[in-house]
Amino acid sequence: MESIKQKVPQIKICGITQDEEIQWLNEADVSYAGFVLYEKSCRYIPISKTQELFEKLNDNIKKVAVAVNPDVTMVKQVMDAGFDILQVHGNLTEEVLAVTEIPVWRAVNLTDANIFEELVREYRDLSIDEKITALLMDAKEFGSGKTFGWDAYERDEGKEMLRQLRQILEKEQIQFVLAGGLTPDNVSRGIDIFSPDIVDVSSGVEKEPGQGTGKDREKIQKFVRNMHSIV
Repeated sequence: MESIKQKVPQIKICGITQDEEIQWLNEADVSYAGFVLYEKSCRYIPISKTQELFEKLNDNIKKVAVAVNPDVTMVKQVMDAGFDILQVHGNLTEEVLAVTEIPVWRAVNLTDANIFEELVREYRDLSIDEKITALLMDAKEFGSGKTFGWDAYERDEGKEMLRQLRQILEKEQIQFVLAGGLTPDNVSRGIDIFSPDIVDVSSGVEKEPGQGTGKDREKIQKFVRNMHSIV
């Protein structure tokens, strides 16, 4: 069976809320900073505060707005604030896509391989809006610190489903983002299985994962170091 070509992924650190975390991202080799605009998240940050952090963020790091079921009003606020990318969990309506003038990352929260198989069929059969530039695979609850069951994708059937989806995405020039439970200790395995274009980590580089206590500088450095050591 044809294997997925290995590559060096870009890095997104998600759930940024503090000034010191901006400094750590500037020091590290990361490409994206994620800001969670979902009020029920322990990593929630108001759009007004993100603009204060943007002023300290290196220009080469793209700013990703993480939204759940966004409406037209929120999307306009996101664009006005200067975000580079809109990452959407939950519902993504035609109205939202119509007004969005920045790239969209479509997040899919997986529970098992059956959901993944449905995803492959959906992307095979439907035309994909040109504003969607990336597909992000995440666990059932984003930011939970849990993976979505990687074992299934190490077996032949899972590998074949993954290969089919990657072919579709490459044809449409859509990037593949791996999220959900990544840590400095398992990122190498995640890259080996999925060969993503981008790896997205949040709780895996926190002081106390999932508790809203902020990021840990040493964990960020270890994540970046471990990722680069295996490709």
